[in-house]
Amino acid sequence: MGSLLFLVFAWNKLPDEVPAHYNALGEVDRWGSKWELLLLPGIGVIIIFLMQVLEKHPELHNYPARFTESNAEQFYLHSIGMIVLLVIGIVKQKKIQ
Repeated sequence: MGSLLFLVFAWNKLPDEVPAHYNALGEVDRWGSKWELLLLPGIGVIIIFLMQVLEKHPELHNYPARFTESNAEQFYLHSIGMIVLLVIGIVKQKKIQ
C-alpha cells in the first residue's frame, strides 16, 4: 500500500525513463518506462486478492487423495490456517524491510 501511495504522490516528479535493471556491479543495464514501477505493487495486490479468495473458499485448494467428506472440515481449517500464516509472514516481512 505504501508503494502505491508513494507512486501516486511522486508520479509527476518521476522521469519518463527510470532504471529497470542493474548488473552485478550496480550499474544500470536497462531503462524502462515509469509505468513499469506499477508492476511489483500490482503483483502484490493480485497475490493479496488471491490469498483472500483462498481463505474464504478453502474448497478451492488442492487436496491429497486421502481427502474425504468426513475429514473435509479438518482440511479446510488447516488450509485457512496456512493462508493466514502466509499473510502474517508477508506482512511481518514487509515491516522489517
